[in-house]
Amino acid sequence: VKNLLTEDFFIKWREGNDTFCNASIDDLRIIGALLEAYEKWGEEDYRNLALHLQKSIYNAQVEDGNLYEFFDWKYNIPKTTTPLCYLNLKVMNKLQKYNKGWKKVYDRSFSIVAGGRMRGSPLFYKHFDFKQEKYLTDEEYRESGGICLVYTLYTALCMAEAGISDDELLSWLGSEMEKGKIYAWYNPHSKEPSSDMESTAVYALGSIFAGLSGDKVLSQKLLDRMLEFMVTDESSQYYGGFGNSETGEFYSFDNLMALKALALAEKN
Repeated sequence: VKNLLTEDFFIKWREGNDTFCNASIDDLRIIGALLEAYEKWGEEDYRNLALHLQKSIYNAQVEDGNLYEFFDWKYNIPKTTTPLCYLNLKVMNKLQKYNKGWKKVYDRSFSIVAGGRMRGSPLFYKHFDFKQEKYLTDEEYRESGGICLVYTLYTALCMAEAGISDDELLSWLGSEMEKGKIYAWYNPHSKEPSSDMESTAVYALGSIFAGLSGDKVLSQKLLDRMLEFMVTDESSQYYGGFGNSETGEFYSFDNLMALKALALAEKN
């Protein structure tokens, strides 16, 4: 955090002197973790840092209940859109205790997420444009006709962590797993995969989502398939990781989500 935190209590989305913006998805996750640490251990430093961070993004990125995607402090402007999965309802709900303005942000965000499903589809739009009051698809959709399932699952997970169920998506995931696999990209209208690529993160997020939604059988099926992507060769430098040991391609998001899914499965 020391290398990412600015004097004005913004968090850079990546390390470096050429980085001048944050990302609300990261900020809210960090704030949520700090508040949970305070609740568990009672250390006020955790709470105080969380409150400094929320004040900065609230003042710079919230307008009329809209939480914008990021703030560019070099040009002093926010980006007036947001991916739906950035709207962490659970943390927004917690923040209302410290800043009543988050109530309006929560209500606005809830309506955006709840209304973000594509018509006739279990999948969600990726973005919402606050100025146009319009949902937008993945950037790749125009080229491939596919929706990245990671964003849909992360959006649904935001809802599930806030206690909001999504039976339609849960049912669809179950029917897809009956076929043996879930793919990373789907056409939202035909509901057919638009790529034959699978993803560790998709299985991990799906397992977490199914577990929070009360379907332990589906959660375990998804976890079992995820584990098939783990490197099991004990002589490999990548042993225990999730990725391609032949090419050396390993992504932190895949591995972190896999660890979270495994930890939650162990806990439950």
